[in-house]
Amino acid sequence: MTPRGKQRLLTIGAGLLIALYIGLLHLFTARGTPSLAGAALAVGPFVLMGFWLAWQSRHRSVALGAWLLAIGALVVWRQPLASNFAYVNLIQHAGTFGTLSAVFGRTLAAGRKPMVSMFAEAVHGPLVPGLARYTRGVTVAWTLVFAAMTLLSLALFASGHIAAWSLFANVLTPVIIPAVFLIEYLVRRTALPPELQTGLVDSIRSAWPAFDRWSSAQDDTASPSERHP
Repeated sequence: MTPRGKQRLLTIGAGLLIALYIGLLHLFTARGTPSLAGAALAVGPFVLMGFWLAWQSRHRSVALGAWLLAIGALVVWRQPLASNFAYVNLIQHAGTFGTLSAVFGRTLAAGRKPMVSMFAEAVHGPLVPGLARYTRGVTVAWTLVFAAMTLLSLALFASGHIAAWSLFANVLTPVIIPAVFLIEYLVRRTALPPELQTGLVDSIRSAWPAFDRWSSAQDDTASPSERHP
């Protein structure tokens, strides 16, 4: 099998695993009953992320020890967690989109560079005025989308309709976000001249490196009081 064929096979396999995870998480959450399996699915991403961060730590042995203690705590408290695992999902969903809204919105403040402008610079270099205005507008749009996702998630959960909330958070969210990417791409094709347009895949690929540079820039430009509270 060619390298490209292997990559496609891995992509398909990963997509199927993600779809299975989403389906099972929605199934257990929508029931609204205690479930150890649902709890395991809910904390799974946190456990995996914690392990990755511990493995990347400069103090790996200490970090892995702390990770194992956290796993032990989850096992000890498995019954309360099984009864309230929907709250873990809520924290993950609303917390993620609330954080994204705050991060994107912060870059719209005076004297700051909008987040999507940084994404565009990763592809185009310094932006001409028309592209700078457009990317600022897209940053505003994403900020509002993330804020709306957060508020709707909290409202649905607070209403007590857990099955409806789970459908929105676990099933529809993975559809809504790519759909917003596609809508913005279609708008871009009509709003910008061809020489300023970027392919959809290139736009997505540029996002993480640009976000990483933005994070580094925040550390470099922090005031002494921010660095040493």
